[in-house]
Amino acid sequence: MQTPRLLRTAQFRYALGAALLFALLSSIMGAFLYYGVRDGMERQLKEYIRTETSHLMGDYQDQGIDELVHDIRERVERTPSPRMLYVVEAPNGRRIFDRIELPKQAGWSRLTRDSRPDIILNTVRLEDDYWLGVGAEARGQYEFSRAFRHFLALAIAGIVLLSSVAGLLISQRFLARLKRFNTFAARVGEGDLSVRMPTEGMGEDLRPLADTVNRMLEQIEILLDDVRHNSASIAHDLRTPLGHLRQTLESLAAQQSGAAAREKCEKAIAELDNILSTFSALLRIGELESGSAEVRADRVDLSKLLETLAETYAPVAEEAGQVMSADITPGVTVSGDQNLLVQLFSNLLENAVRHAGAGAEIEVFLRREADAAVCGVSDNGPGIPRANQADMLKPFRRMDTSRSTRGSGLGLSLVRSIAARHDAELSLKDTAPGLVVELIFPKTD
Repeated sequence: MQTPRLLRTAQFRYALGAALLFALLSSIMGAFLYYGVRDGMERQLKEYIRTETSHLMGDYQDQGIDELVHDIRERVERTPSPRMLYVVEAPNGRRIFDRIELPKQAGWSRLTRDSRPDIILNTVRLEDDYWLGVGAEARGQYEFSRAFRHFLALAIAGIVLLSSVAGLLISQRFLARLKRFNTFAARVGEGDLSVRMPTEGMGEDLRPLADTVNRMLEQIEILLDDVRHNSASIAHDLRTPLGHLRQTLESLAAQQSGAAAREKCEKAIAELDNILSTFSALLRIGELESGSAEVRADRVDLSKLLETLAETYAPVAEEAGQVMSADITPGVTVSGDQNLLVQLFSNLLENAVRHAGAGAEIEVFLRREADAAVCGVSDNGPGIPRANQADMLKPFRRMDTSRSTRGSGLGLSLVRSIAARHDAELSLKDTAPGLVVELIFPKTD
C-alpha cells in the first residue's frame, strides 16, 4: 500500500523529525527533573526518619529495650494512618509492630513493593542482638512518579500530534503551491510562453524564484517573437524576387522552341512554386502564432465544408490508387474562420494522399460528442510512430520515408497553428498501420 503523497513530502518529514527530536530532548530534561525532585523528596523523608530514629535511640540508651518498645507503642497508638513504620526484632526472629523483614545489616535500605509505594528503612543493630527498624512509605515519591509519567506521556503525545498536524498543514500548503507551479510548467511545456508563474500566495521564499522565472519567460518570448518576425520578414522579402524570377522563367519557357528546354523551364517553375508555397506557409504560421493574423469567428457549417472537401479530393485519391470515403454527421457547426478551416483540412487530405501510399483507404469523419465536434482524417498507410508524433507538428519535420516526396514539412505545423487559434484540441494517433489526425472543436451548435 503506497503512503499518501502528503506524508511523503520533505516538509512533513522535517516537521515529524523535529517533533521526535523535541520529544526526545523533553524526555531527557524530564528525566533530570524527575530524578532531581525524587532525590530531594527522598532526602527529606530520610531526614524525617533519621530524626525519629534519633529520638527512639535516646530512649533506648536511657532505659533499655522495654522503654523503647513502650515508646514505639505509644507512637503507634497516638498517630493515625499513614504513620511511620516500626519494627523491633528479637534475637529469636520475633517481630513486634509492623511486619517488615529487616535486612541483616545496619543502615539505609529501600524495600520495593508492587503497585504500592516503596518503603525507605533505616536499620539499627541494638545490644543483645536486637534490631530496630524505622521507616516510612515513599508515598510522595510514588504519587509524584505516577503523575509525572502520566504528564510526560501526554506531553510527548501532544507534541508529536500537534507537530504532525502542523507538518500536514505545511505539507498541504506546499503541495498546493507545487500544484500551481506544475500547472504553470505544464502550460509552458505545451508552448504557451504568455503564461506567468503566479506570485500571490507563493511566500517570501518562492516569490524571488517566481519573479526570476517570469523575467526569463519574458526574455524568451521576446527572442522567439524576434525569430518569428525575422523569419516572416525574410520570407516576405524573398517572395517578390522569386515571383519576378518565376515570371522570367515563364517568359523564357514561352520563347523556347525545343521540348527539352521547355521541360526544364517548367521543372524550374514547379520548384519555384514549391519554394513560394513554403514561404507562404511560413508567413501564415508566423502570423497565426504571433496573433497578428485576423481570425474570424463566423458560424461555419463544418459538415458541409468537409463534404465539399471530400468530394474535391476523392478524384485525386483515386488517381493515386487510393479510396476516399466520408462519415460525416450532418448539421454540425463551429465558430471559426472558414478560409483557415478549409486550409487546415486541405492540408490533412493532401498529406494523407501524399504519404498513405497506393491502395490506402482514407476517411474523412465528423461526429458530435457531448458539447464538441470531433473530426479529422484517418488512413491505413505507414502512419507516424508515437515517438515521432510530437516532433512532426514542428516546422520542417518529415519522416525519413517521406523525404523523397514533394513537400516542405510545414503542413502539420500549419494545421497545429490554425487549430490553436480555434481553441481546437489536435492529436495524432498511430493505429498500426495507419494514422488518425483528430481535432476536437468546442461549443458546437
